[in-house]
Order: sequence, then structure tokens, then C-alpha cells
Amino acid sequence: MRMKISNKPSGGVISSFFLIAPASNNPSAPNSRGNHDEFDFEFLGTGNAAFLQTNVFANDDGHREQKIQLWFDPSQDFHTYELVWNPNQIAFNVDGRPVRVFNKGPGVNFASRAMHVEASIWNVSWAGVVDWSKGPFIAYYQGFDIVANQTSSNSFCKASLSDGTVEKNWELSPKQQRQYEEIRKKYLIWDYCSDKSRDHPECEN
Repeated sequence: MRMKISNKPSGGVISSFFLIAPASNNPSAPNSRGNHDEFDFEFLGTGNAAFLQTNVFANDDGHREQKIQLWFDPSQDFHTYELVWNPNQIAFNVDGRPVRVFNKGPGVNFASRAMHVEASIWNVSWAGVVDWSKGPFIAYYQGFDIVANQTSSNSFCKASLSDGTVEKNWELSPKQQRQYEEIRKKYLIWDYCSDKSRDHPECEN
């Protein structure tokens, strides 16, 4: 998804793009907020002070927030926000650079159900106070695309080499790994693994 948030500075406004599956305890209600699967791109606030929050729900109530102060102003132009989801990991990419990776592992809840796409703009008190005098606040979306395959047999997931067919896009390339480490070092401002009051096995790795 290519996305641009409102350039009118305010707290309390959330501009989002996410994948979500129905809650396991109520599959007929796609927007129920019980235990469910969900991957979030959320901008907290508007204008050049907004920061990006990502979250992962895996048949649970989430609470895996990471916050990043991006290296550009997300209100000035469209940028590409991408999710790469496979049986090994979930990568959150911004303009082709990984800003977050969630890996499957022993004891780690991992999303496995079919999801649908949603995008929205809304307000909430925990993200700050909305300055309604600056409204209206508008989030812009364009260029949505999806590559999906249940069997992971298409060219995005497989590559034919001289010595056989191998998996691709199932883990970061060496270049992506370097980008990811640099982004975390320079721009990560909050990681849920810092909250020791919650038990998340993936934080032990």
C-alpha cells in the first residue's frame, strides 16, 4: 500500500493500514477484538511529528507494539508500506527496507488464518489529544497490490537455480539484514520486549 498521512499536526489521530482475521471465538464477526490474528501499520499523530507503530496479534490480544520515528516526513509524500508474510516470518517493510521482523519459533504464537485488508483513520485518547481546530484530517491511500499463494509455489516464494528450486523471500537477504539492524539502531524508540510484565517467548531469542 502507498500511503500519505495528514500534514495538519495533531495528536490523537491514528492513520492505519492492516491485515486482520476474525476472532477465533466469533468467526462471523470480522471486527471482533477477542483473540485474533492481525498485522498493523499505524501512524500515531499527524504531520511531521507522527511516528509509526507496528503490532502483531497471533490468536491473542497482541501487545507487541514497536514504535519507529521514520527517517522522512510521512505527511509530505506517498511511501510504500509492505507486509511479507510466510510460514517463517512476518516482515514489515517501508520503501523496501525492513523496519520490523517477527519470526516463528518454539512456543511463539504465529498467525496462520486467512486475513482481509483494512485501512482507516480514527481518533483515540491514548495517542494524544486531537486538535480539532486543525481538521479535517485525511489519510491518502493508493497503489494497493497483493501477491498471495496458499501453496507458496509461485515465483515470489520459489526460485529455480541450477542446483534445484529453493525458497526465497522467506528470510531477509544479507542486504536487508544490514538495513534492518541500522534502522533499529537509529530509529526504534519503543520495543514491547522492554515490558517485562508480559510473557512473550519471542523476546527471549
